[in-house]
Amino acid sequence: MAASPWLNSKRLRDYPRLFMIASWAILILNIVLRHGWIGGVTGIMIGGDFISNYSGGYLYNTDIDHLYDPTAQEANQIALIAPSQSQGFAPFISPPHVALAASWMAPIPLSYAFMGWELLNLLCVLVSVYLLIKYIVPDGLRISGLSSFQLLIIILSSFAFVVGFLAGQSHAITLLLFTGILLAMLKEKWALAGLLGSVLMYKPQFVLGFLILWLVWGRLRALLSFGILTLLWQIPVFLNHGISPYLDYLKFTRMLLYLPYAKESFPISIMATPYALLSTILPYDFARIIQFLLLVLGMVITIGLVFVAWRSRSLPIDRRRLALVLAVLFPLLIAPHTLIYDLLILIPGFFLLANEREISQSLKILVVMIYLGVLFLPLIGFAIKVALPGLIPIALLIYLVKAYFRTNMVAAGS
Repeated sequence: MAASPWLNSKRLRDYPRLFMIASWAILILNIVLRHGWIGGVTGIMIGGDFISNYSGGYLYNTDIDHLYDPTAQEANQIALIAPSQSQGFAPFISPPHVALAASWMAPIPLSYAFMGWELLNLLCVLVSVYLLIKYIVPDGLRISGLSSFQLLIIILSSFAFVVGFLAGQSHAITLLLFTGILLAMLKEKWALAGLLGSVLMYKPQFVLGFLILWLVWGRLRALLSFGILTLLWQIPVFLNHGISPYLDYLKFTRMLLYLPYAKESFPISIMATPYALLSTILPYDFARIIQFLLLVLGMVITIGLVFVAWRSRSLPIDRRRLALVLAVLFPLLIAPHTLIYDLLILIPGFFLLANEREISQSLKILVVMIYLGVLFLPLIGFAIKVALPGLIPIALLIYLVKAYFRTNMVAAGS
């Protein structure tokens, strides 16, 4: 049964395929007609984010004291892509242990390393699709026609995936890790969940929601495996370089609060947080006020997540889905810097919500609107220089709050 007259099974099947054909045609033309590392259609640098990480690995090996120096980063990236000339560069913003991991690619020529990275992303998508269809997607969706092939089409046709793939992002790896963590929690394999969470520490903000759940639910195995492996990640950096790279990193991250104001040199239209939305609407004079509001929002969302987790702690794990989904959404609400390709983490969250019968029909409409919003909001935002994708986590938060009260009312009525 369709959720509305225009949202029928044929459109749900065919439109993502049309989007994929169009977007991948542009992507392929970008590569075929490229000028060095510059795309031949869009004029955007191919693999910009991957080059940033590759450059971070190089600086870790050769000049770690300037790992978080924007001038040194830019000079190194210019040298890496020469004679190609880019109008801007993506700064290396990950923790020092990520630079250590990236340094292992140093013996591999940049172009070959990039191709290997893209193949790894595609492999992660395939594994994510397999796990989602086999373990998380509700039976009703599979019966109604959501096959592995169709889910693969939906992911590959998403503007979030295409933009991230062009940039050489780690978004498909992140999708797989989120899928794996949620699945491990649903299967109550807590040590595995913590282990996968430690791997996700290349984006520390993405683990915070899960850490809150593990703390509130008293899942010591998850916390121990997370803590031990995360510590092991840091030991080589500490032994070789001490604490100074971490101090440089913390100092550098404060600059991320001001990225939304770099409208001429940073693609603000693909920023996907409420903070970025407000920062691109209000002038720089309001920066401190917006940062204070982010702090207040973070505290409120944290309290809300703790409350939902505490209320659900005695329920079977398969009835704690709303808490799990709120943990997925958590970093998109409280972080100042999250870009549109990271919205792929919402996919397993949507399928968890789809198991709630009380909200399944409205959820279908919401998912379609977000799928379209991921495509059109950045394009509109690019024209008006506003981070419109920041509306997506806000809309999802409102939806989750309503869903929480709705499911609780149904439970109380029964």
